[in-house]
Amino acid sequence: MDALERAAIAIAIREGNQKITDYTQNGECVSCAECCSRMLPMTSDELARLKAMVAKENIKSNTFIKIPQIGVDWTCPLLSQDKRCRIYENRPSICRSFCCHKESADYSGLWPSHKYRVTDMREELFGE
Repeated sequence: MDALERAAIAIAIREGNQKITDYTQNGECVSCAECCSRMLPMTSDELARLKAMVAKENIKSNTFIKIPQIGVDWTCPLLSQDKRCRIYENRPSICRSFCCHKESADYSGLWPSHKYRVTDMREELFGE
């Protein structure tokens, strides 16, 4: 990852921390995959489990250009071409519990910072 990609990711993290965009319909998930990001808070156990699964199942990274001006792909590399989770049954806890509905989004205390760290899925799983 070059300096331009790192700068774009830093900006996106900062902006993402400032707001949650509500893509739901009346508070219900519409499976749009807009929340499926390459950057996820995960435990070391979750990361190790995903790395082992990717290697065992020979899962390859999928690419969707989200920021075409600079060529950084912000999406989760584990989405299929039709934007479905390829590891749905084994997805990380953040993916199981996240809801972008503004009125119901309360993640305070859900992920203790000492246990979870923001992980770049593309870098950690596929070396991108």
